[in-house]
Amino acid sequence: MCAPPTRTNRTPSVKQLIACMNYIELINLFWQIRRKVRLSSSEADLYYFLMQESNARQWENPFECTNGIICATIGFSEKTMMDARNRLKEKGLIDFEAGQRRLRSPVYTLLYNKKASKPTSKKHVKPEGEGLPFAGDESSAKSTFVVPTFDEVKAYCTQRGNRVDARKFIDFYTAKNWMIGRNKMKNWQAAVRTWEKSEAYKQPAAECKQQKSLGDERF
Repeated sequence: MCAPPTRTNRTPSVKQLIACMNYIELINLFWQIRRKVRLSSSEADLYYFLMQESNARQWENPFECTNGIICATIGFSEKTMMDARNRLKEKGLIDFEAGQRRLRSPVYTLLYNKKASKPTSKKHVKPEGEGLPFAGDESSAKSTFVVPTFDEVKAYCTQRGNRVDARKFIDFYTAKNWMIGRNKMKNWQAAVRTWEKSEAYKQPAAECKQQKSLGDERF
């Protein structure tokens, strides 16, 4: 990841050491945030792309980068990229200024909080692997609610083997501003399971109705 020293000089240059420290600090921050809140694969891809882009520019920060370059490199649609960068900003990993088409490119800033990198006291250190949330894990739902992506909902529905339409689920709660009654949603996985139960009742009824109509056609 960090450029190796040249053969003529076995001691890394100051610039190489700074680059190594930047990578270490940013990666540490990424995993500190990852331990607290869920990060989708699209958010991780975008963050590592921006980190590499800054490195390629001799750690220029902030820096300009067009949506077209990002989408072409990572293979995202522009909407997916914009959703991912909004989430990264909400979670404190980046900041950005939106550009104006054909006039100005977006400007990205990789954020780093030195206070967040301080090691925790040994009294509060948890055993390795304890309490680490992963995508779709409800342990991450205890933190501030983050609107799920279509891919996350679809993956969770596939994991549970239900018949919930992920796109319909996203569209429904987007229209309601992710509210349940008068309260903000706290756990989208629980909402999926609620839909799962309702869909389980709807599907057999629909199948029975279809079978009955087929049976009537025979006579």
